[in-house]
Amino acid sequence: MEPKKEEIDEEKVKKLFLEKSTKLKTSPPKNIKFDNNQKLKFYGLYKVSTVGKYSENNKLKAGFFDFETKYKNQAWEKCSIYSPIEAMIEYIKYYCELTGEKCDLNFSKNKISINDLSLDIPNLESQSLYSSNAKESLLEKEKFLEKASLEEKKFQSLKDDIYNGEIITEEILNKFESDNKINLLSFRDTIGQSILHVSVDAINFSAVDSLIKLNYAKELIDVGDDVNMTPMHIAAINFDIHIYESLISLKPNLKLKDNEGKTCIDYLKENEDVEVPKKFLREDE
Repeated sequence: MEPKKEEIDEEKVKKLFLEKSTKLKTSPPKNIKFDNNQKLKFYGLYKVSTVGKYSENNKLKAGFFDFETKYKNQAWEKCSIYSPIEAMIEYIKYYCELTGEKCDLNFSKNKISINDLSLDIPNLESQSLYSSNAKESLLEKEKFLEKASLEEKKFQSLKDDIYNGEIITEEILNKFESDNKINLLSFRDTIGQSILHVSVDAINFSAVDSLIKLNYAKELIDVGDDVNMTPMHIAAINFDIHIYESLISLKPNLKLKDNEGKTCIDYLKENEDVEVPKKFLREDE
């Protein structure tokens, strides 16, 4: 007779999961380079194991152009076909499979191999953790970094810090310019975005505040990217009242339109995720 789900030795599963997940973070195998899909699968399984199933209430907050966070959310959602204990088991199995480590997979209290258990664990192997478009975007980023100039790579490093929520002070921005000989007022990334676009999209208030204090924000507030989106367009899409109020104080041109023919006010009116104060819906604000 096959053992039931409740006969799984959950304490053993949790102990081995903690061991393998800690090892992967602190001392990953040096001879193995995980690809993006593998990293995302590990991430999704880890989130389900430690946080629970993905939902709109606990998902990671992603900026409009923050594709990396969006892919993480997608991986978490895909792996939510598992229960937390199933996700731990899948994480352990996947870790052992990729690293070649010998793992004791006898998690049954009856000492039967995990492969013989009737767990009804869904199979993710045939599923991609993110769309083909997402894969292409990640590959494009990798190709860009391979060919990018030293200046572009350094700017990408600053962007990563901003998107990761690091505190960005005036001193940090000044030092970045000085050390790297990069003028943040004139530099644009591969889609034509300025440092202010990036800071607003990341909803990083410290970076926005520092750019305002340096008078950079005033110079960049009406500058459009490759699709004519200004920082105000992005601020309207990712509405954060503190950032929006700060940018409004710079007296931006609220009538500027992007390539879709929309102003930032149009995006505010379309924003269903938050309740936007009526005072921000007027072009003369």
